[in-house]
Amino acid sequence: MEQARVFIHPSSINFGVGNYHTPWLVFFSLITTTKPFLRDVSECSGYGLMLLGGGLEVEAMEGKVVVGGFARLSAGAKICSLIKGLRDKLDAVLESKIEDDGGDGIENEACMKCVVKLLNGDGLI
Repeated sequence: MEQARVFIHPSSINFGVGNYHTPWLVFFSLITTTKPFLRDVSECSGYGLMLLGGGLEVEAMEGKVVVGGFARLSAGAKICSLIKGLRDKLDAVLESKIEDDGGDGIENEACMKCVVKLLNGDGLI
């Protein structure tokens, strides 16, 4: 993958922010005018990236998690395995909700409660 420098669009609330609380930023769109700009930018924790980002590759014995083929994170073997299991359950819940839109929401699903706690506590439940 070719890496290029991008800039946060001046209309973004995060434009001009010098220090972020997390090492990752996510964005909705990339536009190119005078230079490539990211729009609708938000901070994202490593857990948010692993649970809600792109494809997940887990190499538990090596202590590595790769998200979307580009974001490489380190974690202990047990954490890698737990993240993989939770991500699989989350994907299944979301897929079933997409297929059957009737009924209750997913907020009462056990894995959703776990995801919310994990994201709110940045890994501490």
